[in-house]
Amino acid sequence: MNVRMIRAAAVLSLSTAAVVLTGCSGGGDSRHNQIVGNLTPELQGASQRPVEFSSRESVVTNTAARLRWEDGQRALLLDKPSALQNRPNTW
Repeated sequence: MNVRMIRAAAVLSLSTAAVVLTGCSGGGDSRHNQIVGNLTPELQGASQRPVEFSSRESVVTNTAARLRWEDGQRALLLDKPSALQNRPNTW
């Protein structure tokens, strides 16, 4: 009886060790690696989808272009009427 218990314990410990050492090994690209590689596939930034990101980028580009145009007008002194005119100037 004592030998049976030792033999059963040995078989149990060997099978447990085999399960622990092999684990759930998957071959190649597993679904887990795909998920961990890109946790938010539908988002391009921290909280935006690609459509929202490109829309915001278009607004920023358009605003920057308009502001450059205004800066050029100010540099050439075209943003205000001349002080040399004979009518009253509100500027």
